Amino acid sequence: MDTKGKAWRESPGGRSWRAKYRASRRDKIRIQQKANWLKSNYGISLEAYEAMAAGQDRRCLICGKRRPLVVDHNHRTGGVRGLLCHRCNSGLGFYEDSPDLCLSAAQYLKERNDGNY
Repeated sequence: MDTKGKAWRESPGGRSWRAKYRASRRDKIRIQQKANWLKSNYGISLEAYEAMAAGQDRRCLICGKRRPLVVDHNHRTGGVRGLLCHRCNSGLGFYEDSPDLCLSAAQYLKERNDGNY
């Protein structure tokens, strides 16, 4: 066992060096983690994600607001539909990705938007 190396790693100088090293690579690590997440969960590269985001002016395809974008996908096929803000993507999930439920909710809001029952 390398006791000198372990002693150095556990010393204040070693801990300080590791903290500085991690801090210097933090952005690279986050980018790599995001790339791995996109590839393993949606089958797209980070470059494809960035191209999609740029193609929609980094705006949510439903509300049009500039918020952090998440991947919207079809739960049956796994195919990527586009990039949405978390709020809009969650809304689709609450309506079980059903266009009929979404239209029904929209109609409900149109009819009762004044707040009077």
